[in-house]
Formats: sequence, C-alpha cells, structure tokens
Amino acid sequence: MFINEEMKNKKDFDEIYSAFQWDIPHEYNIASDVCDRLAENENSLAMLFEDEHGNVAEYTFRDFSIWSNRLGNALKRFGIKKGDRVAILLPPGPEAA
Repeated sequence: MFINEEMKNKKDFDEIYSAFQWDIPHEYNIASDVCDRLAENENSLAMLFEDEHGNVAEYTFRDFSIWSNRLGNALKRFGIKKGDRVAILLPPGPEAA
C-alpha cells in the first residue's frame, strides 16, 4: 500500500479512501514477486487447508510455484499466449489459489 504525506494528515476514512492510490509499476508480475520469491525456501508455508471432511493439508509457496508453472506450460501447449484471456472456474481450495 502506498501512503503519501497527504494521506497521513487525513482525519477520516472517506478522506483517506479518496486520497488512496496504488503505486504499481507498469510491468508487474505479482506471482513472481510473491510466490516465486518465497518459493526459494522450500519450507515457506503458503496455506493450511481443511477440506469438508476435516482433513488438513499444508502447502508451500514452492508447491504453488510448481503448480502455476505446470498450468502455464499446459496453456502454452494449447496455444495460449501473452495477452490472451483465460478463465478457470474451480471450487474453493488450494487449486483455485
């Protein structure tokens, strides 16, 4: 979150909300910045998931990095390229993340 000097002097939520702005570079990949960077440590926990039967599983950022790379490679094999839009509908769970 980007908080400038002007926002620090605001008194209420409406003022802060109207002054807020994201400071995101034009070329930015959140997956690389968050997931891949943390995947360097193979034990870096990303998610604890409990299914409808009460089974609990732990997933690391490395797990998510591997899975997202597999998905990217599969989409590439199907001819999907940079700039194409893809939608995938999944139930709540680790695969959706």
